[in-house]
Amino acid sequence: MIEPDKNIEIRTALTSVLSWMAMGVLLLVIVHSLFLQPYDLWPAVTAGGIAATCFLLVLILYTMRPPVPNYAKSIVLVIALLLLSMHWYSGIEQHEQSKWQRSQLMRIHSQIASGLATTTMGDSLLLCLRDYYAPSGTPRQSLREVFLARYPFAKEGGSLYTPIFPGDSLQVHILVLEPDSIVLSGRISYARGRDPKFVSYDGRVGVMEHRVTLTPGGLRHEFTN
Repeated sequence: MIEPDKNIEIRTALTSVLSWMAMGVLLLVIVHSLFLQPYDLWPAVTAGGIAATCFLLVLILYTMRPPVPNYAKSIVLVIALLLLSMHWYSGIEQHEQSKWQRSQLMRIHSQIASGLATTTMGDSLLLCLRDYYAPSGTPRQSLREVFLARYPFAKEGGSLYTPIFPGDSLQVHILVLEPDSIVLSGRISYARGRDPKFVSYDGRVGVMEHRVTLTPGGLRHEFTN
């Protein structure tokens, strides 16, 4: 049978442990909530790591009070600092790795978006070029007339592409609509280009942009960004 004094000591120790655990959890919840961002978890993770490190150091100093000898306190602190340093080094490496992966995904996404815009615009203009050179008994029409015959609602400065599904963000605009020259500009709204300072025709900065020019001589592709 456990003595009453022992029961009191166990309850006191258990209460202390539970109190420290509750304080640690509450601290991390508050810090994460303050620094949480919808599309970037790293500020919250970094702030939580700093708060957790400070909390652990305070907890270690609290538990290492007398009568714990100084040499034991020194050993525990050195081991704790070593483990925390390794943890922070691992966190920094993971952060850099996630940044690299994000940049690679953005680059791959931009290449896919560029290919989609190129195919869409190229197919549209190749059909017009085919109609332009198709044999007929009437005088040949201009490229502009052929283009408007296929896309009657098209106008210079307007949009040519109709989204296929709700998440389709491809945009194709008509920059030039002249008798012997048609220029289309295509982009996907959330795809970034190679130059973050590039200014597109409508003033947007850093977006992917690809232009296709149709003349009687054929198509010319220009990756403006």
